[in-house]
Amino acid sequence: MASQLFIFDLDGTLVDSVDDLATAVNLTRAEYGLGPISIQTVAGYVGDGVRVLMERALQDKPDVDLDQAVRFQKSHYLAHLCEKTRPYAGVPEGLVRLRAAGHILAVATNKPADMTETLLQALGLRPLFEAVYGGGSVPELKPDPAMLVGIMSRLGFGKTDSWMVGDNRTDLEAARRAGIRSVLMAYGIGDPGPEKPHLTFETFDDFVECMMRGP
Repeated sequence: MASQLFIFDLDGTLVDSVDDLATAVNLTRAEYGLGPISIQTVAGYVGDGVRVLMERALQDKPDVDLDQAVRFQKSHYLAHLCEKTRPYAGVPEGLVRLRAAGHILAVATNKPADMTETLLQALGLRPLFEAVYGGGSVPELKPDPAMLVGIMSRLGFGKTDSWMVGDNRTDLEAARRAGIRSVLMAYGIGDPGPEKPHLTFETFDDFVECMMRGP
């Protein structure tokens, strides 16, 4: 199999971060005198960037200053970024195997770019990626394909040799709009919605085994 570019989403694909995200969301809600919401509810709000996350999480306070809420959330999240967040089973080892086989790895996430870099460094994963794009790296967030197109251009890969690997409709739609193949990680926290991935896997190990054989 020729060298492939695998562009990975972060939350719900490479790392299980929902506990720490929920902590930051609920600390932000407390700033406004609101009670906590469940981890499962927060998980359903993730995937479209921090601004949309807080808009959803504070929908019971419609007069909130969203810019202020985002600042609160970012501050709380940075303080709790890596308390419980861990890679999903098989992710570190699988990424190493893919790289050793000659494939190129990148990250495209709607999480703010600075937090993404900090998290990947803390988990020891950053050296595995040739490019990391997060919120702010380009003007648009997924499902706009700009992140994917930017990574492909930077790393010199065309549409036929590039994949988007994620857990949410935003990942799959971005792949479709970029003209590349998509992979859905069914263990993640997202929802594919109406999008139809090219391949679906229940575990990261299954994904790696398939790609090592050549899909």
